[in-house]
Amino acid sequence: PVMVGYPGRDQLNKYALSNGEMTVLYINHHSGHDSPTSGGIYVMTGPGEFEISWYDTSTGKTVKTEREQTESCALIFPSPEITTDMAAKIRRIE
Repeated sequence: PVMVGYPGRDQLNKYALSNGEMTVLYINHHSGHDSPTSGGIYVMTGPGEFEISWYDTSTGKTVKTEREQTESCALIFPSPEITTDMAAKIRRIE
């Protein structure tokens, strides 16, 4: 398990697993499915550059792919709008 947070969004369950090179993230919006939420999320990855691919769990299709980097222990990045469930694959590039 990896520490993950989505500040100010108590209506979300957040789970992450990592082997140091790849992190998988699952977010479940457990209330208010009529009102999507989005915002900044953090995952404890350690320093580096990462490719983040977001997936719609109901279709399996990629929603968005982006690159982010951090020099600290926490990678902070924006999420797409989440109505029910969303998953992300975070792959270390460097």
